[in-house]
Amino acid sequence: GLVLLNNPPAGDWRAPPYPFGLVFVATALLVATHLVGYLLVGADAAVTGGHLNALVFSAVVSGVLWWYFRRQGALLDAANERALAAEAHRARYAERISHHQALHDTVLATLTAISGGGVDANTPEMRRRCAREAAYLRRLVEQTDDQGADSELLAALEESVRAAEALGLRVTARYHEPPRVPGDVALPFARAVTEALNNVRCHAGTGHAYLTVTGDSGRLVVTVVDRGRGFEPGSTGGGLGLTRSVHERMRGIGGHATVDSAPGEGVSVELRWPR
Repeated sequence: GLVLLNNPPAGDWRAPPYPFGLVFVATALLVATHLVGYLLVGADAAVTGGHLNALVFSAVVSGVLWWYFRRQGALLDAANERALAAEAHRARYAERISHHQALHDTVLATLTAISGGGVDANTPEMRRRCAREAAYLRRLVEQTDDQGADSELLAALEESVRAAEALGLRVTARYHEPPRVPGDVALPFARAVTEALNNVRCHAGTGHAYLTVTGDSGRLVVTVVDRGRGFEPGSTGGGLGLTRSVHERMRGIGGHATVDSAPGEGVSVELRWPR
């Protein structure tokens, strides 16, 4: 791509003003020094005139080319920004449709069943289902308020949370302005989060996990914490499965995973990208 300094804002294709004064002074100095040189050596008038004419012509052509290329660069930058804005709009629209479908299949279906009297709203299972869907709505509101967030990343992480909730794990999730990450990073990162949540569900001896997503100096930082039984650091027992499912996934995308635990103190898994 063409990289220019001091590019005009999107939608303004006009090239920056040509520095006529500076160019005029520089050209005049060159003409004067050449003229003095030709006079000192007694050059023929035709030769002197031809050389000076070529010098002035070169300055004019350089100015025209400068203006043309700056104008074309400004047009290209404006077109790129419009394309990026259109792509961002399409991504937001796709995310909105995804949320609408999820709301239709979960919250709306639950409310319709309760209002129609088809289910007993006081059963433990229905209360748990309502709690899961209320948590989903809270996360959705938080994501909507965070206009700078990476929608692809948040959608992948939300899928991990909802999958864990569907298996009976309660997840308290908080999203705090995570940085944007490439598409080939978002999905493996979310899968590492999925495994960390599965680890809580299967091994922690607790039904509640805490997920925090934030940015730290341009890095994406996600922590999965539980207050379960924990384990002895360095132990290979317990069927935790963190080595392959979490550490290797993070290394594969240039990230890093840190696991901190102690018996009776729960587990904290911190995922960072880039490393």
